[in-house]
Amino acid sequence: MKYYCVIISFMGFCVASCKLTNDSVQNQNVIYEACELADKINDTIVVRGTYSTCMEYSSFNPVKSDECYDAFDMDLRFNQAHFTKEVEARLDEMYGCGVSIKLTLRGILRKEKDRKYGHLGSNTAEFDVLDFIEYGKVKFKKLKN
Repeated sequence: MKYYCVIISFMGFCVASCKLTNDSVQNQNVIYEACELADKINDTIVVRGTYSTCMEYSSFNPVKSDECYDAFDMDLRFNQAHFTKEVEARLDEMYGCGVSIKLTLRGILRKEKDRKYGHLGSNTAEFDVLDFIEYGKVKFKKLKN
């Protein structure tokens, strides 16, 4: 576990604040890179990534790009996930193209050789979401013509 601390001095008073960074969840390390996923097939893991949509297509990719990035373009399966009202509201905002949200998810990674996942086989792996650990704000990116 990692901590970061901030110390502020104002008019002779010092205030210190420390926060635990979220590098582990429920005794599981958070995965940030796709190459870390290669030996985690069919395991329950925690992944920090970006979920993006464009119409009926969607993908979830680890936040750090590496040489394995395309091999783990994941289709998210929400069949076993519990949705809070806040999570549901954020995902409902995601319509159109160029929409994304940062998520930390706990779930099961699925990937079989020569199998495609998602809408029309557009994804290379599948992630069965069990829990939403963290979620950011929905971002809209203006698409170029």
